[in-house]
Order: sequence, then structure tokens, then C-alpha cells
Amino acid sequence: MNNLSRTVLLAITALSLISFGANAETVTYLGRSINLDPPPGFCQLNSSPEERALFEYQRRNTEPAGELAQFAVPCTELADVRALKADRFTRWVQVLVLKRKGQLLPVSAPRTQFVRGLAGHFADTPLDVERLSRRANKHLAQTNTAVTDFSYEPLGTTQDAFFTRMKMMAQVGTVTSPVSAIAATTVVNQLPIGVYAFGTPKAKGEPAIETTRAYLRQILDRN
Repeated sequence: MNNLSRTVLLAITALSLISFGANAETVTYLGRSINLDPPPGFCQLNSSPEERALFEYQRRNTEPAGELAQFAVPCTELADVRALKADRFTRWVQVLVLKRKGQLLPVSAPRTQFVRGLAGHFADTPLDVERLSRRANKHLAQTNTAVTDFSYEPLGTTQDAFFTRMKMMAQVGTVTSPVSAIAATTVVNQLPIGVYAFGTPKAKGEPAIETTRAYLRQILDRN
């Protein structure tokens, strides 16, 4: 490939990534709609059959817990995978419309009441973002960290959401890796949703807690 062709290809790829990151989407469940944007720096997988197949795989994988409303990866990692410079993602984010007892059910309670009821005795535990960021940075530095079993840790609440941490062995496609995630659970337009940021031990970039908070804030601002 000559330099001109390479330059044109890179320009097209860059424009496509900008387009994916900028375009919002509206999802509708139970007659209620939510406007979604990936958080800054993340792009959706929708430019090829392989990417759409990965979305479908993730949708089936998360179906017991809820409906996968959005799934995105870092735009830089997506560019590397498309250019065959990498074969996997180290970070990803998603939004689930959560199920209760296997069903999608609307929430009639106000958001604050819903969050406090969900958090239980953690309802009065404020979210310590600085402490969590320090812990996340330490974890990212330990690239050989292994997680063998699923674990769940309540982290605290804000007025908008209940935050938890999950650790597990997870499979995405044919790749199995230890994964940690920060989840924020809230209600938007009477739909219970989970906002998640996942990372493997090789993940770079901001801590998952910061990504989850930015993602959540963007969703609440748009709805």
C-alpha cells in the first residue's frame, strides 16, 4: 500500500470513529425511551459483521440479568483491532435495562427512593471516589492479578445511583480473562438500568470508577 492510500485509509477510519462516538441512540423498552451516548473516548461496535456478532454475543451473555441497551469499547483500541494491531479489548462499557425475576418491570418509585431501597444498609455510605481511584490505579499496575471466582462489593451511594464493584473470570468471544467492573444502578424514565465499566489487568486509561461516573452523568443529563 502506498503512502497516499494509507493516508486515505487512516482518514476514513478516523472519520468513522468520530461518527460512532458522536451519534446518540434511543432505546425503548416497555414503551419508555432512554437516550444513550457512549462515554467520551468510547465507540460502538457496528461497522462489520464481526463487530455486530460480538455485540450479539454480549447480548446473549447478559440476557439473564437484563437487556443490553449499549455496548462500547475505547475508540483507540477499536482502531487497533480494525488495523490488526491487537486482537482483543482491555476495557469496555455497557448499559443494561435490568430484569427482576427474569422480567423487565417498570419502577414507580422516584430515583432517590429506588437507590436507597436497593442499597439497603449501604444507603448512607457516601461514595469515596478518590479512595476508589487510588485502589484502581494500584490494581492496574498489578498486571498479573488473577481473579478466580465472582465477588461482589458494595461501594456506596450518591443521590443518583448505588455503586458496586464486581470481580470475575469473564469470556468475551474466545478469550477468557480476569475482569473487574464498577457498576452504577439507577432508574431512568421508570426503567431500572445498570451502567458498567469493565477492565482487564492489562487495561490502561482512567480508572473504571471515573468512566462509570462519566457514563452515568451523561445518561442522566440526556434524560
